[in-house]
Amino acid sequence: MVTTIPDALYLEQEITTERFYNFDQTFVPEAMMDASIVDGELLVTWPYIQGAEAYELEWTWVNGYTGESTGGVAEVAAATALTYDFKYNATRVRLEGQNYYSIPLIYGDGYIAFRYRGVGMGGTTFEIPLEGTWSSAGTTEGESGILSSYPNYVAINAHEGNDFNYGAGMSFIENGVRSVGVTYMDGVLKPRQSQAQLNSQDKIIVGSTIYDHYGRPAIGVMSAPVDQSTLGYVDDLNMYDATTPYSKDHFDLDASTLVPMDETNSNGAANYYSDQNADNTGANGYLPDADGYPFVQVQYSPDPTGRIKKVGGLGEDLQLEDTDGGANEAHYTEYVYTTLWLTPM
Repeated sequence: MVTTIPDALYLEQEITTERFYNFDQTFVPEAMMDASIVDGELLVTWPYIQGAEAYELEWTWVNGYTGESTGGVAEVAAATALTYDFKYNATRVRLEGQNYYSIPLIYGDGYIAFRYRGVGMGGTTFEIPLEGTWSSAGTTEGESGILSSYPNYVAINAHEGNDFNYGAGMSFIENGVRSVGVTYMDGVLKPRQSQAQLNSQDKIIVGSTIYDHYGRPAIGVMSAPVDQSTLGYVDDLNMYDATTPYSKDHFDLDASTLVPMDETNSNGAANYYSDQNADNTGANGYLPDADGYPFVQVQYSPDPTGRIKKVGGLGEDLQLEDTDGGANEAHYTEYVYTTLWLTPM
């Protein structure tokens, strides 16, 4: 029987307290909110509400285009001529423990109106969300009305100044965590660059497609992080040399050797997957070297069917064509098509 406790053993007791305060669902929050554009995003803040365990932020984009243009520049209507509506056209996020949020500015010319409300907890075990009153209830216009009479809106310019055709989208999970993506297209709406925010590194990740002389997607370039914190078209993404972008003229020809991308002058995958990558610490030190071939090439049948004939792989050894003047054979996947005959076997 042990009568004494060794010095190496001790008993520690801790009491954890979680406090919930009364939350008044009928309380109308202060209408005024602060907003400023920071690094291509609209940073919105609002006052704290007593008893709120979380907040809901809602915003809506008001299309400002009038359908007219002056000197080739689209005209934008004044706020006095536009209306907003939170009920049928809004995005909402619920945020725990924070009274601020950044809204990605991937919209066209126009305005963004926003509002907020508190969310408390109720029930015998404080597990039932109690949604409060929207801040718009304290304004003259309320949930919808004339934009110029609503206190919380900001005028915004079109993403990339309308210099590119693009499509954008956002997806959300809990607590406002989001994924934002933009695809830039050429004059016939063929995708050229696809981007997404890489929140863990405050960078964007960019992939691209290069087309052959017939406009078919022939080169799919790997996605790679780019040292740019905001979404926007990346110049010099895939380069043949210091001044020439990599294009159909460098792979869709009757040449005996497939030329690589310029690892030094490219801002995309050719640089990232190479020994020219300046960020080679940590996990990046184990990145494979594509040797200027960070892409998959597709070759089509030279007939009206347009069927795929050959598909290569990533890296120098898996390309469709010779890359070293005949020292090594190319390795790829080849597709063969045939016709089934209706005769008994």
